[in-house]
Amino acid sequence: METKKIKPYINESINHKDSPVEHTKNKQHGFTLIEFMLVLGLIGILTAGIYGGLATVNKSMKTNALKNAVVQVSGIISSAGNAAGNYGTTSFDEYIVRTKKVPSGLTVTGTSPNRTLTHALDGTMETMGRESHFVITLNNIPGDICMDMFTGATSERVNVSSSDPSSVPVDSGGYTKPYSKTDAVLACSENTPNRMHFIY
Repeated sequence: METKKIKPYINESINHKDSPVEHTKNKQHGFTLIEFMLVLGLIGILTAGIYGGLATVNKSMKTNALKNAVVQVSGIISSAGNAAGNYGTTSFDEYIVRTKKVPSGLTVTGTSPNRTLTHALDGTMETMGRESHFVITLNNIPGDICMDMFTGATSERVNVSSSDPSSVPVDSGGYTKPYSKTDAVLACSENTPNRMHFIY
C-alpha cells in the first residue's frame, strides 16, 4: 500500500521542471563575447612579446656578427700591410674578396673590380689604406647599434659622421680608446643613420 503512494511522487519529481537533471541539460557551456575578447587580447600581447623578443635577439646577432667582421677585416688588412711594409692608399675590398677572406657577417655584391662588401644591417663596409694606417668605414648604422659598435671597438680611434657617402674619414679626429658610453652617446646621437670610421 505504501509502495503505490511513493511511485507517483518519484515520477512527478523526475518530470518536474526544477529538477537537477533538467538544469544540467539546459545549462549552456562555452565562452561569452567578453571572455573571447580577453583570450584574443592575451594572445595578441603574447605574440607581440615573442615577436619583439625575436627582433631584439636578431638585431643583437647581427650587431655581434658585424663587430666580428670588423675585427676580422682589420686583421686581414693588418697582415697585408705588414707584408708590404705599409698600407698604401687604396681600398682592400677587392683584395679581401679575391683572397676569399670575406668574414661570415658580410656578403659580396657586384662584379670585379667594383665589388661591394655588404653587412647584415643593410649597409656597406669600405676599407681604405692611409699609408701608415688604414680605415674601415661602416655605412647605414642605426643609433642604437652605433653605440654598441662604438663601445666595443678595437681600433685606435673612432669617428662618426653623417650618412652622406661623400663624407671623408677624418684620420686625426674622433675619439681614442678606451671608449666610454658617454663618448658613444655624443657621437652616435648626432647622426642617424651613422657612418662609422674605425681608424687602425
